[in-house]
Amino acid sequence: MASGLLLTGVGASGTALAGRPLRFGMTPAFLNNQHTLLGDWQTYLEKTTGGQFEFVQRDSYRETMDLLMQGKLDFAWLCDYPFVYLKDLVRLLAVPLNQGRPTYRSYLITQATDPARKSMADFKGTVFAYADPYSNTGYLAPRYRIRELGDNPATFFRKTFFTWSHRKVVEAVAKGYADGGAVDSFIRDSLARVKPELVARTRIVERSQEFGFPPIVAHRGVPQATYALLQRTLLGMSSDIKDLSIPDQLKRMRAYCEAHDFRILDEYVDEGRTATDDNRPAFQAMLHRVTDQSERVHAIVVHSFSRAHRNVTDLALYLRKLRAVGTRLVSVTQDVDESPIGKFVTLFYGLVDEMNSAENSKHVKRALEENARRGYFNGSKPPYGYKAVETKVVGRTGYRKILAINEEEAGIVREIYDLYEGLAPSGQMGMKKIVEHLNAKCLRRGQLWSVQKVQRILSDPVYTGAYNFGARTWSPTTNDEEE
Repeated sequence: MASGLLLTGVGASGTALAGRPLRFGMTPAFLNNQHTLLGDWQTYLEKTTGGQFEFVQRDSYRETMDLLMQGKLDFAWLCDYPFVYLKDLVRLLAVPLNQGRPTYRSYLITQATDPARKSMADFKGTVFAYADPYSNTGYLAPRYRIRELGDNPATFFRKTFFTWSHRKVVEAVAKGYADGGAVDSFIRDSLARVKPELVARTRIVERSQEFGFPPIVAHRGVPQATYALLQRTLLGMSSDIKDLSIPDQLKRMRAYCEAHDFRILDEYVDEGRTATDDNRPAFQAMLHRVTDQSERVHAIVVHSFSRAHRNVTDLALYLRKLRAVGTRLVSVTQDVDESPIGKFVTLFYGLVDEMNSAENSKHVKRALEENARRGYFNGSKPPYGYKAVETKVVGRTGYRKILAINEEEAGIVREIYDLYEGLAPSGQMGMKKIVEHLNAKCLRRGQLWSVQKVQRILSDPVYTGAYNFGARTWSPTTNDEEE
């Protein structure tokens, strides 16, 4: 995700967003495996605007463009060429900054083991991978480069093919499926951070001129108040992001220690753990090291007090333990001293963090309830006889899922009902007899059947087509037809 945004235009003051979720389309210009980032972005937008958002990711630029033309998207992050193509249908909302600039380039890449190719001219007669026919950097830019050489893009290469995403261009070149390819610089640079081993198998041959970065657009049917509110929200993101990445937190803490002449004894990181409780292995190991007094530890440095605790009672308890052994808790973003007023301010920060945590929990619960109301599956394990099937809609932690019949298990479910109701040739059976019958022929997902498991199948309303979540009931038939 870009680190900031360039504002375009001035909108009227915003009002409350409409009750229905606002649909935000994503093209392959966004790495399609960054579900956590999309979930964080969705949470931020919903908390900041008070509205509901739904990210819709498609496998090609054209699919996202079609949804816009059908009026099924309110906003979208497009490539610059689709933006020009749809200029009468959409209007510019904001442009993300890429490394501080609203620009990016097309990279011409080849295998890292091929040192011979120095320019586009060296790719004549080779196999070449394009990203998408509506991509500027992955299609138009390399073809324009061939025109600059005085050649014909239609006959320049021996063979070409579309990968339908920039990430797959990198993969195609790295694995030798193509001799070269054209890729969005933002995507390749991002991949270099998350998949360095893949990108290391390629090298950049040429860099194009700078182009305007893929913009975020609004459908012209979006009300002006909604347009202006989202524009202000996006503009404020760069100064309002509070959940920084762990590498960035560590970088800031190291810089703080260097500036204050602190010698770092060790670093403790609990990745993926919440600070709402103290059930964190690294945190407990650090606390034990400090309080056993086997060495003198002057301070524990955290990015913010919320990184240590979001529960004011626990924060006060651990502050007392640390002070008992002469160790300070230092926040690089919330600078307070050890005076009485400083101690009060520290606990006040803890109270605010606890309130924010509770507020975030409320937003998550609301999102899950809305997810269930729209027919999506919130659980991790589907009921026996069903399977969870991914849709094209992006949620907080990945593609949203719906329940579908698992034909391998559905026959057993039908047999249980037939046996219990006396519809099977063997006649009616009680639950104990059904358990004996099933254990003689099959296992339930690797485990023996039990009366409780059979009873659950016979009593669960999911087998009538209704799934209960949070005392609410939804029908799996309520999904939008294109999902």
